[in-house]
Amino acid sequence: MIAFALENLYKHLFGLTQNSSNGASTVNQIVNMYLSRDIGVKYKETTDGDKTYIEILSNITGSVAEIGRKNSRNYRTSGSSSSGGSGSTNEEGDTSTEESRVRLVTRIIKKLVPDATAEGIAGIIGNFSAESNVTAKKYEADYATGYEYEKMESEPTAENLMGSWGAFASLYSISLNEAGYRGSDGKHWIGIGIGQWTGPRAEELLNFARSQGKSLWDFNLQFQFMNQESRADTFRRVASSSASASTNASDFMNNWEGVAYKEAERIEQANAWLSTIQDELQKG
Repeated sequence: MIAFALENLYKHLFGLTQNSSNGASTVNQIVNMYLSRDIGVKYKETTDGDKTYIEILSNITGSVAEIGRKNSRNYRTSGSSSSGGSGSTNEEGDTSTEESRVRLVTRIIKKLVPDATAEGIAGIIGNFSAESNVTAKKYEADYATGYEYEKMESEPTAENLMGSWGAFASLYSISLNEAGYRGSDGKHWIGIGIGQWTGPRAEELLNFARSQGKSLWDFNLQFQFMNQESRADTFRRVASSSASASTNASDFMNNWEGVAYKEAERIEQANAWLSTIQDELQKG
């Protein structure tokens, strides 16, 4: 963990003082652009009296050169993968039908995981079809709560949606795993997005969206998060699998979704969309 005063950063790097007319705004833009966006370094800004400090929250390896000397560094961008894929994606396309969304997701996964197979992608999409109809703009029980997307984008918790965990749980006729919904703040983070991230993973997805300055409901944003979160290795492994679509659907359900629910439907949807995925991959 590293902390430094912005006043010193201004002075040594740019010859500016924190109180100069353009010093603060110039360097704040640089800090935001390079630390939080381009090289994926997380940081926190705090103020103590008349001084502002930047605390680096990410682990950084490298060397520091004397001020004024040429120095080169290599950083791993946020979301980059060991499989050689791009750490970001900006695919666009029609999302009005499930087929068009399947085609869009196929292109996104292929960009993030270049060695992705049709069967691997089908296993993933089979799960997402069962979870959300392959829809990024989705939260758990939205159909029963008036589709409060704007409210849920600010904080997708049971408390924010319905006032309490008990009120949310009452929507179900089955018993829910309450512990699985609890976030770091003790609130209950309900399923959100195409993969219905729940609990701490839902909380992390919201924080990631905020750090990127993008909508929580953005397709590309959700897959960028998927490619770097705690289960990213499972995502890439299944995506590049040469096993059957059925096997991949079960694998993804057990090891990425972490559930044992609607397995037959997930397998059915994986096989139903396989030919569409193959067709989309042939276009690329």
